[in-house]
Amino acid sequence: MIGNPFYSLIAPARQDDGEMGEKIKAYNNIRKNRVRFMADDPFKTQIGGDYYTKRAIQPFEYSMKNGLDPMQHTIIKYVDRFRDKGGKQDLLKARHVIDLLIDHEYGGEQNDD
Repeated sequence: MIGNPFYSLIAPARQDDGEMGEKIKAYNNIRKNRVRFMADDPFKTQIGGDYYTKRAIQPFEYSMKNGLDPMQHTIIKYVDRFRDKGGKQDLLKARHVIDLLIDHEYGGEQNDD
């Protein structure tokens, strides 16, 4: 089975089968152009907003270059974007992830040292 949910709708048609063929050609052109555009420089592309692409270095790039784990990356991401996107809610999310990280790293230790 092909992963495209529309495959069953277009599979019987060939590209030279009239209107359906034109739809297939248009769909394939969109796919090719989208992949080409996103592959040019993914760090210059952002879907929805510009709060990462306007940075000198994106949080993801910083995290990858410094070998951070996903929780560390998530904290940096929320703190970095809070003024441009989620405001106080992003800071609360960062604090929540910090609490998760403390629990993960130190388990049930009760002292706050």
